[in-house]
Amino acid sequence: MGGWSLRSKFTGMVVLLIAITTAVLWLVLPVRLGEIAYETFADRALSTTSLVAHSAERAIADGRDVGPALEAFRDADEVLWVQLLGPDLEPLVRLGEAPRVGRMAGEVGLVDGVAVTQLGVPMPGGEVALIQAGWSLESLAAGKAEHRRVALGVSLLWLVLGVAFAQFGGMLLIAPISRVADAARRVADGDTSVEAMGFTASPEWRLSADETQRLRAAVQDMACELGQRFEVAQAALQTAEIAQREAADASAMKSSFLANMSHELRTPLNAVIGYTELLAEECAEIEGAELLVGDLARIESSSRHLLGLINNILDLAKVESGKMELCLEDIDVRSVLDDTLETARPLVRPGVVLESSFAPGVASFRTDGTRLRQITLNLLSNAAKFTSHGRIMVSVVQRDGELVLEVADTGIGMDEAQQKSVFDAFVQARASTSRDYGGTGLGLALVREFSRMLGGSVEVESEQGQGTTFRVTLMAA
Repeated sequence: MGGWSLRSKFTGMVVLLIAITTAVLWLVLPVRLGEIAYETFADRALSTTSLVAHSAERAIADGRDVGPALEAFRDADEVLWVQLLGPDLEPLVRLGEAPRVGRMAGEVGLVDGVAVTQLGVPMPGGEVALIQAGWSLESLAAGKAEHRRVALGVSLLWLVLGVAFAQFGGMLLIAPISRVADAARRVADGDTSVEAMGFTASPEWRLSADETQRLRAAVQDMACELGQRFEVAQAALQTAEIAQREAADASAMKSSFLANMSHELRTPLNAVIGYTELLAEECAEIEGAELLVGDLARIESSSRHLLGLINNILDLAKVESGKMELCLEDIDVRSVLDDTLETARPLVRPGVVLESSFAPGVASFRTDGTRLRQITLNLLSNAAKFTSHGRIMVSVVQRDGELVLEVADTGIGMDEAQQKSVFDAFVQARASTSRDYGGTGLGLALVREFSRMLGGSVEVESEQGQGTTFRVTLMAA
């Protein structure tokens, strides 16, 4: 098509497109018209069956013969047979040669090339009979030829209109563009006349030398302005890329610093916890020092809580910095999760039942047992925090090389907006959550990161006021 004019290319492309759409229209339109005709036929047949079913229901309720009610089908030319089936699907009344259809799944169906409508008819005692009617589809078959004629007419009309548009569109749209392009080439070559555009070479259509200079100057100014704007945009893009790299470097440095500070942060806290336990044991044996035991217990509890927060922050920093290592081994899933449940049981409030369910087949699974234990403990801690009554249910299913762990509670639940941010670090579901329930918003963020490291994922389903279910799926290593 290299030697074709712009108008010829436009006309050819439009004609090709019109031809393709015409073929599609010719193939699809008869099918769609047939579907519409069948839907209309089915609605009409079902409406007639519904009227007869109501008449039969009244006749049964009054103890009258239902035969006259079924005779109303005789007014419909398409009806081939009618039958009333008892609750045991045995015929009670039959008009015409009705086959044994049985109970259909829907109200309308096709049986041996016949459309069958079916509706229930209440009977005394609470039982339900069935009224079925067979409808001939000959009228629909006869209409297929009409559908093809309609489709042919519409397709031909579309083709004629498309070809006409291609011709006149090429003349009205492309021809002026071609003339303007030709004139631009001539102006670029120094010819200031516009006779080539098909206009009369009158004085008002001839460009003077000054007008040509102004036109060239305007084009140059526009090109310079575009170049300047491009340079400004390119500079802004480079600045944004530098800022992004600096932010990524700063985040990596932060994560690396926290990961390297793991020993320095944990050691003093472990010492505080150890010395507090020793003091508590000694005070328990000293007469008159019993009052100090409660204070020491609170110190130990606060220290352990602080140690847990530091552990979460350090774990998240290790994940972000890529220093978190996995220890993959074959573990006994039931044993690991039973130990975790016992560890989390003191966190559950009085009146809340903690239950577990292991599906058959839960046995050995190759993964990181420590991370699995931490995932489960974080989910149980979250459930215990927000559940004041009801129960917390842990369900485990193992199949086809994957382990599915669900933790469901009957707590306060979340709305859709809160579910979207529940796995973000340092984010609480509500602004008042940290104040009312405590926590830093790191537990579920670690659940998501550990799940991804183990080749799995975590999902949440929740309804406000009804409870929340977290589902973790892990793949065997």
